[in-house]
Amino acid sequence: MTAKQTNKITPKARGGKKLMSELLTDTRKYIEQAEHADVESLRQFLLTNPERPLIAMGHGGAHSSASYAALLYGTNCSLGRVVTPYQANSFSDETLRNSKLLLVSTSLKNQDAVYIADRMIRVNPQHSCALTMSHDENAVMKRMQKTNPNSVIRHTVEHSNGFISVNGTFAYFSLLYKAFTGDADFSRKLALSSESADNYAYRCVDGITTPPDLSSISQFTVLYGSYGEPVAHKMESNMTEAGLASCVISDFRDECHGRFLALSNFISSPKHPQTDCALVLLVTPREEAVCRNLLDRLPGHLPVIIIRTDIDSPLGSIDLLYKMSIFTSDFGEKYRHSNPNDPNNLGGFSKGAFRDLVSFQEDFSLYGPLNFTAAPVPYTDRLQLKTKTNSVDVLGYHFSDIEVPYLLAAFDDSRDALKTQQTILNPEKGYLNNPQRIRRDFLEDRFHAKCRRALEFEKPNCLWCVEWKKYLQGEPADIDILNDAYINWLGGTLHFTHRTDGTIYFTSIKLEKPTTLPTQGLIGGIVGDILGSRYELEKDKQKVKSLAGKPHLKPSVTMTYTDDTVLSLAIAKWLADDPTHDKQTLIDLFKHFARRYMPYSFGKNFRAWVRSDSREPYGANTNGSAMRVAPVAWYAQSLDECLALAKTTAEVTHNSDEGIRGAQAIAAAIFLNRTGHSKSDIKSYIEQIFGYNLNRTTDEIRPSYAFETACDKSVPESIICFLESESFEDAVIHAISLGGDTDTMGCMAGNIAAASMDVPAELATFAYEKLPLELREILDRCNCQIYV
Repeated sequence: MTAKQTNKITPKARGGKKLMSELLTDTRKYIEQAEHADVESLRQFLLTNPERPLIAMGHGGAHSSASYAALLYGTNCSLGRVVTPYQANSFSDETLRNSKLLLVSTSLKNQDAVYIADRMIRVNPQHSCALTMSHDENAVMKRMQKTNPNSVIRHTVEHSNGFISVNGTFAYFSLLYKAFTGDADFSRKLALSSESADNYAYRCVDGITTPPDLSSISQFTVLYGSYGEPVAHKMESNMTEAGLASCVISDFRDECHGRFLALSNFISSPKHPQTDCALVLLVTPREEAVCRNLLDRLPGHLPVIIIRTDIDSPLGSIDLLYKMSIFTSDFGEKYRHSNPNDPNNLGGFSKGAFRDLVSFQEDFSLYGPLNFTAAPVPYTDRLQLKTKTNSVDVLGYHFSDIEVPYLLAAFDDSRDALKTQQTILNPEKGYLNNPQRIRRDFLEDRFHAKCRRALEFEKPNCLWCVEWKKYLQGEPADIDILNDAYINWLGGTLHFTHRTDGTIYFTSIKLEKPTTLPTQGLIGGIVGDILGSRYELEKDKQKVKSLAGKPHLKPSVTMTYTDDTVLSLAIAKWLADDPTHDKQTLIDLFKHFARRYMPYSFGKNFRAWVRSDSREPYGANTNGSAMRVAPVAWYAQSLDECLALAKTTAEVTHNSDEGIRGAQAIAAAIFLNRTGHSKSDIKSYIEQIFGYNLNRTTDEIRPSYAFETACDKSVPESIICFLESESFEDAVIHAISLGGDTDTMGCMAGNIAAASMDVPAELATFAYEKLPLELREILDRCNCQIYV
């Protein structure tokens, strides 16, 4: 390599993502896993009915794998074409019906993959196949297999979690190579050297001029031919998804038809003296002559990266893929000082903002596939808020359009949301009179993780949005609904009042943090819930189980409260506000709070109940009844009252014997602990009254324990975590380290432990500050009114 080396430090892995260079040291292992895999079902799908054209679909990093499948299919069978799932939705049903359809998707969860999978099921199930590495069988797979049992091929190759699907792509390429060629002994034919000089050369075209430092290159033009095409797609994906550089791809001859003129302007134009472009050549033996011919005609000072393979077969694609990946790793880590495998890219954009939240289903359902004779569809401007007034004043701020203050109400009182509101209200930022920019940059999640409150904003059942809009338009509004919404305005809550003349005015009230927070009570369950939230969806369960024995868990920004906390505080409010303890009042509160906080991990069946008009229980036997029951143990004056209230709180949804038993067992454990009973007394009572086996240790449970939500498989385990504990933190860590339903088990163990053991002040403060103002207010009332 002739480029001068950088002296800066290589970036460290962040967010649990390994450096790309580290992942590439294990690539051979993943290729060998795929090499030894049984690909007969995939081979049968690809090579049966070879006269049918193949439409191969893949999104993101999987697009290159789909491209490889299309290339090899065109080499061996009929026409192969690669498209993204979104592009495939433009095809007519007849086109899909007359083709073979291959969808490559690591998880089959992204909305575009789900959408095209459902079309595949409807239009052409017998000639459809999804190739995935998902460990779990999700709803999409079940729907596909119901129409055709052979339509889903799962190869659960164990590969490190990579942001840009580093080794996952090698696994896909290897599976496809083996399926098409039948070669089961190909990994040894690949050198896979980690040395940069063995994988690519960086120089100027003339071989004499010293090329610029790679850190100055921000634009790549990638040329390919034959087996290099899928690798070009992958390089474009790597560079752009990791935010490293802009990247365009072209085959060698298409570049010669004039595309090189754009490149030349950025290396020779007097108006653009800096050299920030480079050419990348993906070369197989088939392209040697055309590459030499091309280089002879280019300016000598043009920087060029040459990535070549000596393999003139489909295996050459895998060889080029590895060499290109080494270059991507070097360019990102050594010259951009950014790990390509890390979604925390230099620009700060969130990948999930676009992939998961930018929807298209409505447009396709409205217009359908492309065709020549579609009837015109009436245009509806879905983005504009029609207003009756042109301006409004809100607490010292003047807005020329009411849409801006309307949109400000979409943000909760988190620190990020507060910062967003301050940005919007800063006149120098240009947002005050530009609601379209607010929607684009914040509500459509361009810059950061989507504000949870914004997820409910403008939904059909969001009554407070309707009333807030009425108020801003000068119309009569329901102030009870507005006050109940806890609308945040720069860290305060808007409080609405009627004047004597009937008009409405409001003030901003800030809920100050108490001077001292309680170290016992409901805060224990909230801390356990929040600490456990980070680990519930962790795929590496051994990583979670390795927490056993740790003295502390470090709070993280990724931790948050969940449905455990929300419903616990709903019960606390019910106990404080309704002395009759009527079930119907509790149902109202459950539905109200669940609709407000629906993004916070509520269970599927509970969500369905909340969204329905039903007020009847649905017989659940899960730990949802036990995770929320703690307030009754602090409110009750006797054990009998405690058990009766626990039964009532369970029965509104969990009216099964197991659902009631689990709630009563947790409530009894908390009550007995807070009233001074020993652990042996608590153990004996729970065993005798509820029949749970507590004669186990967490070390015995942990090795074979898996995710469980059933009461009888999570409640006794949580109680055991308390019985073994020496401190509050010890109880919560024991519960999380079992590797099950970590937030709920952390909540249950934390609730019991906090009845006699102090919650560390720093954890109590951390948890308290995570809560929105509405839930803080309920907790503060509990601390003053309910606890004895």
